[in-house]
Formats: sequence, structure tokens, C-alpha cells
Amino acid sequence: REIELAAEGEHDAIYRRYAASQRELARATPIEYAAVRSALRVLLKDEEYPSYIALQNKLDLPDGSPSPHVSERVAGDVIACCIEEMENGLRFVTESDLATWNVSADQVLRDAKANVCSLGCEIHANGHAHFVFANDSFQAARLVNTALFADRPARGHWVAVVPDRNTF
Repeated sequence: REIELAAEGEHDAIYRRYAASQRELARATPIEYAAVRSALRVLLKDEEYPSYIALQNKLDLPDGSPSPHVSERVAGDVIACCIEEMENGLRFVTESDLATWNVSADQVLRDAKANVCSLGCEIHANGHAHFVFANDSFQAARLVNTALFADRPARGHWVAVVPDRNTF
């Protein structure tokens, strides 16, 4: 998608960034939880997302049996998936990571959400609608920070829309 939107002169830099992200993903998971804790975040996804990824993995890695992603339900059919943010991409945290780090899913998700809550963002309003703006991959994840909207009175029930890659 990025290549499609970029001018031809920008393609080399995009390919280099992609190659660097693949090298990052190929590295070993840090043995110590302390080494990765500050890089943990959550991404909001549809509850079927892990099933989709499992199917993709079966197609791409027929001999492999990848470990399930670490996630929790946020509301309705929205889940928070725990990820490790890297310089050139991200990596989903799996149950095998928890075993390596000797830490619970609850702890990892608590730390990941706290890290997202500490990220800066702007809150804008259009009439009674409020929206979050941040120039990063965690715009929708800001919804786990309920304090952002504590001083904004609701007329009726709160309704949240989770965007994904500039779409609703």
C-alpha cells in the first residue's frame, strides 16, 4: 500500500525499511521481560483477527504450529492484541513469549495498556463527536485510556468506532 501511494523516487527507501523490519522480526525474542516491557503496546482488532492470522500461518507455514497471540476483549467484538513495537515494525506477543519471560498474560497486557496510555495524542471534537489524533500506529488503541474522555460529558451512551489503517 505504501509503495502504491509513494512517488517512484521513494520506493528504494520503502523497500529498505521493509527489509530492516524483516531482520528485526527474525531476531530472537528477548529472554528478559525487562528488556521488552517498555516496547509493549496494544492494537485494537476484530475478535476474529487471531483466527485469520492462524489460517494465514497454516497456509504460509504448513509444518509450523505458531503460538496463539496474547489478547483480551475490550468491548463487543473488539479485542486488544499485545504487540512489541520495534524500530521498523511490530511483532505480536504470543503465549510462548509469556513462557520465555515467565510472566502472565494479565501482567503483559496491563503493561502494554499503560504504555499506550502514556503516549501523547490530541483530542478533537466536531459537535458532540470526539476523535483522537496521533501520528503513530496506536491511534485506535488510545480508547483503552478512558481518562482521555473523563472530562467530556456524554449525551446518552458513549459509542466508540475503531479505525484501522485510515478506515472505519
